[in-house]
Amino acid sequence: MKKYVPLSFSSLKEFAKSPNHFIHYKKHQRVATSAMTRGSALHCLVLEPDEFESRYFIAPNFRRGTKAWDECIEAAGTREIIKDSEFEGIERMAASIMENRQAREVITNATAFEQHVEFEFNGIPFHGFIDIVGPVVADLKSTQDVSPYGFQRLVFNYKYHWQAALYLRAVGMENEFMFVGIEANAPHNVMVYRLTRATIDLAVRELIDITNAFKKWDGLPQTYSDEIIDIEPLPWT
Repeated sequence: MKKYVPLSFSSLKEFAKSPNHFIHYKKHQRVATSAMTRGSALHCLVLEPDEFESRYFIAPNFRRGTKAWDECIEAAGTREIIKDSEFEGIERMAASIMENRQAREVITNATAFEQHVEFEFNGIPFHGFIDIVGPVVADLKSTQDVSPYGFQRLVFNYKYHWQAALYLRAVGMENEFMFVGIEANAPHNVMVYRLTRATIDLAVRELIDITNAFKKWDGLPQTYSDEIIDIEPLPWT
């Protein structure tokens, strides 16, 4: 089991699906999707703007595979390439975030961005990167729907409340945890959400359960269950 630690929020979330998901996550390199690239670039532009030019290369909208595109690859060097049309959208998202008073206050009052943390939870080593650390601890999320109903579903479906509880544990603070959410599509609505203490307490209880399961796991491949599962009629059938 030692080869699998320290854990991260993302790896623990995969273990919660099944041990097989966890093993696949640990053994396979993740291929960045366009949404992941856009999210990473947005984080950099908003939280670490001085680093943007050294990490990203803005290229004209040339077709991939052409000579002009190959020249862009050479000019970019180790930097990640973003097409000009894609960058325009990222700029609009960044502007929307900073135009939102509550989001702007969370960011401008921060004392650290992308802070790497190492800590223990339930006796297991963890590590992670916290987007925003200051009077509040916060995470920037780019998604399709930041409406109150849509974002609440996102938090619990993707277990982002676990992430909040882990990061609060990491910084050793009783501070509030907030999410700055922005919609990837125009008009790029921005919302700021605060996790209640009841939500954090729920996350801690769930995290204790899942980390206990991890400690009991023998490290071998395993699907959702070793048992045959009976399928019963659902209430709405």
